[in-house]
Amino acid sequence: MDNIFLVEESTLQNIADAIRSKKSDTDITKNDKIKVKKMSEEIYKLASLPTITLSGDCTDLCHNYPTPSDIDQLLNQLSYCIETENITNAKQMFYYASCPTIPFDINLSAECVDMTEMFTRSSIRSCPIIKGGNITSCSYLFFKCSSLKEIPEESFKEVTLDSNLRSSKTFYGCSKLKYIPSSIMHEFLGNAFGDCYCLDAVENMPISSTARISDEFTSNTVLDGGGMFDHCYRLRKLTFKKDNKGNPIIANWANQIIDLTNGVGYVSGQGPKGEDGQHHQELFFKDTDVDMNKCISNRATYDLWKDDPDAFSISSAYSRYTYESALETLDSLPDTSGYIMSLNTTISEWPEDPSTLEGINYIIFSNNASLDQGVLYGIVSRLKNETEGKEAVLKAKAKGWLVKDAGGNIL
Repeated sequence: MDNIFLVEESTLQNIADAIRSKKSDTDITKNDKIKVKKMSEEIYKLASLPTITLSGDCTDLCHNYPTPSDIDQLLNQLSYCIETENITNAKQMFYYASCPTIPFDINLSAECVDMTEMFTRSSIRSCPIIKGGNITSCSYLFFKCSSLKEIPEESFKEVTLDSNLRSSKTFYGCSKLKYIPSSIMHEFLGNAFGDCYCLDAVENMPISSTARISDEFTSNTVLDGGGMFDHCYRLRKLTFKKDNKGNPIIANWANQIIDLTNGVGYVSGQGPKGEDGQHHQELFFKDTDVDMNKCISNRATYDLWKDDPDAFSISSAYSRYTYESALETLDSLPDTSGYIMSLNTTISEWPEDPSTLEGINYIIFSNNASLDQGVLYGIVSRLKNETEGKEAVLKAKAKGWLVKDAGGNIL
């Protein structure tokens, strides 16, 4: 016997009216499709379909590669019948999932939860709400989620980030993502933001005051590890969290490198790598859905689009990451001088020239230009020659950071 679902007459009437109002398929708009989708969701609810509950160890639940997953099809067709509870492991839970949305909350257990590769290479456009749990790992969490456009602030507001949480490649390859909420910010390892072509800012990056990060991480440093900010083409701001009094946090860091020279703030001439392994500047436009009309390439287009939040630059002379951006970054750097001193037992006080100290940290800037009263000045040139810039370099040095240009010269 066929299943019979009870649907309110008004719902069917709305659908019928919507169809009758259209003369042809070409009359159907995006808004119409949204209305039909909402009606479909209502029908699912009114039809009293059985609820599917996901709980416990959900490792590889929707592992959709290389073999297509039955669960993936379920997510696409009956996602509104799904709920979750007490998930103890979310590793690769939506790995390669093809569903564009996850309309249900992810309810974690109160214990430690591994979220490594949870959404890796999935097609989600927005992150669902995640609740509960003590997250112990989220490396590769959104790795190459090239359709992901937003992570709402509330997505991680109801979770606890483990005090020892440090992850790598968390957002690597999220080419459409513009904003990362503070609720998921923690101490990152290398390449966390690489190829985030549209990322606007990384603000108040948390810093552990107890974790010892030294020689053992030389090959995967907290701030570099192969390019933590490589190809952040629209980045305009990078700052680290300060203490409650507004002072730099004291950190046990050594041998760290912040390299801001590889396509930071503008689309570098080579552009992203394609499947052929070669660089293609046009891939930036393909992978980001940016408005080509808001491209800054010269003074005229700069004056036109400089205040537009969606503008982007293809010229280092008009980089979104400017001299003022560099001053903010330098001011927020953690104070690592005490830890570096502990590695150099033969000295009793911080030297005037710390370049020979074991464990010294580096931050590297390109000589990108920024506009000041209509005159172009390079970042490095201004740090070397302007009073405020020179003071910023000296303060960074006192915190255990040496400033370099792209050629490796210490300022």
